[in-house]
Amino acid sequence: MLYYKEDWSEAKEDFKAWWDRELDKPLVQVFAPKEETKTVVWDIWAFVKNQNNPHLAIKEFENYCRNTFFGGGAYPNLWINLGPCSIAAYMGAKPRFSAETVWYEALSWEEVESLDFNPANEWWCYTKEVTVDACKLGRGRFIVGFPDMGAVTDIASSLRGGRNLIVDFYRNPERVKRLCDRLFEVWFKVYGELHELMKAYGQDGTSSWMSLWCHKRYYPIHADFAYMLPPSKFRELVLPYLKEYCLRLDYAIYHLDGVGQIPHVDSLLEIDELTGIQWVPGAGQPPVDDPKWLPLYRKIQKACKNLQLPHVSPDRIRFVLENLDPKGLTFSTRCKSRKEAEMLLKEIE
Repeated sequence: MLYYKEDWSEAKEDFKAWWDRELDKPLVQVFAPKEETKTVVWDIWAFVKNQNNPHLAIKEFENYCRNTFFGGGAYPNLWINLGPCSIAAYMGAKPRFSAETVWYEALSWEEVESLDFNPANEWWCYTKEVTVDACKLGRGRFIVGFPDMGAVTDIASSLRGGRNLIVDFYRNPERVKRLCDRLFEVWFKVYGELHELMKAYGQDGTSSWMSLWCHKRYYPIHADFAYMLPPSKFRELVLPYLKEYCLRLDYAIYHLDGVGQIPHVDSLLEIDELTGIQWVPGAGQPPVDDPKWLPLYRKIQKACKNLQLPHVSPDRIRFVLENLDPKGLTFSTRCKSRKEAEMLLKEIE
């Protein structure tokens, strides 16, 4: 059990079965304030805002946990957030932080090719420091998740700029592939070191920003950059790396972000080792529980891939359950109170 999740042992068994498509029910994650009048929100940028005192960020997270009910497959997940594509920072690129995101200024090819992973890099050292602190303080209390390290083509896009990288790929595809090959090896070096570090300090399993716990090695892979690519170029540049991620990891979920990614679904479903797909419709689109997306969901499920839907509205759960196969299905929702959350879980059962 975890201090903030008494039924953690049962939830872990459900997760293990879900990853292997052996769970005969949907894996439902329900979050709710323990008291209806007291809602505490965890600031996912806390590790950026408290760089000089990371223990304060962990303290803020525990305050959130104390006031939150984690129902079903929901669990207290402290992921080390330094913004998307943090490997760019570990290689020497300078992150620019705003109130809600981080970005990197586009570099010339000469600047990009001069970057290299440095074990003494300040952002890498900070990541390891806060990971160790979080694992020590969280042991038996909460789960520590991987940072958003990005994936090779998105990291390359962060370094060169998305439009620049598109032009680069048409003009000199081999140069882009060489960069991606190098980033790929750095990615697994970073992943491996963090994974071993977490194990050494008592971390139970693997977690990430996607808030899916796994008993083995997994990661949410993605290629947000691919929304600018036609299917043929996606298959040429992006797909080989996604396949390799799936081969090297025990499990992998693809983060399908926005309607511009839908043309690539057929290619993704061809990856036998891909465990599943998470769908996020994107700005200006109907929510995940809208009937518009049912053909997409059924296509994914027909290919025997797990399906993860974040932020389903409580009043749309019945619709989701009536129209989708429960095998391999997981979704999260948020209720107004613990009482409402417990009633919802009982109704779903």
